[in-house]
Amino acid sequence: MRLRFLVSRGDLPQGSGRRALSTKAESAEGRLWGELAHVHVGAGRGTLKITGLSVLWFATTAASIALASFAFHFPGSLPPGNGDEFVPQGVVGAAIHGGATGLVVGGLQAFLLRRAGRSGGRWLALTVLALFLGHAVADVLPDAYGLPVVATMGGFALGAAQWLAADWPLRIGSAWMAVTGTAWAVAMWAAYEAGRTMPDWRIEHLIIGGAVGVSLGASTAALWLWRPIRETASAGRPRQGATGRTGTP
Repeated sequence: MRLRFLVSRGDLPQGSGRRALSTKAESAEGRLWGELAHVHVGAGRGTLKITGLSVLWFATTAASIALASFAFHFPGSLPPGNGDEFVPQGVVGAAIHGGATGLVVGGLQAFLLRRAGRSGGRWLALTVLALFLGHAVADVLPDAYGLPVVATMGGFALGAAQWLAADWPLRIGSAWMAVTGTAWAVAMWAAYEAGRTMPDWRIEHLIIGGAVGVSLGASTAALWLWRPIRETASAGRPRQGATGRTGTP
């Protein structure tokens, strides 16, 4: 319920003094409501924040992964054509592919977390690291190993990194990692089989990125509505005031 400062007109002095007191009352009300809104992210008016986070999380995650797979990958199909050889210089390409993808995907997610009253810096950093390492595996290892490892385990690595960033307890973190890993693996394998016959590598990458983005975005967006995560969010620290371990990103 919105708090209001009830001051009768008769209690206020006339002229500039009256206007000054009225302005101060409105300012104090706004500051107080702002603090309450940041603390109570999981209840009351805060529930709308979590719902909004979930919707925007799906939209931005799906779109950013799809566009990044198209925009930040060099021409070529999957696997990258390493044959039976290790290609150490593939790390350079992975820094561009995975690093840029991580900056876009993790950056948008971190922005949404901050809008919900959470801190997103560590989330961004570890998302970039996880996506870089995943791309490095695919670009360095022989083709027979690189793609299967990334398709099967890449999502679990990403989920584990974000669990670490969020500092969730075991129940929530393991669920996030399991959902992220499963959504990634199922979508990537299915999309790879569908897109591998495409004559244009850009279409192939867009199919794979689109499928992974929609699958990952939908599944993790739904997790934000899961009661344990919502309760953890509502217990998080406000932007000002209390400090300490919060268990939220």
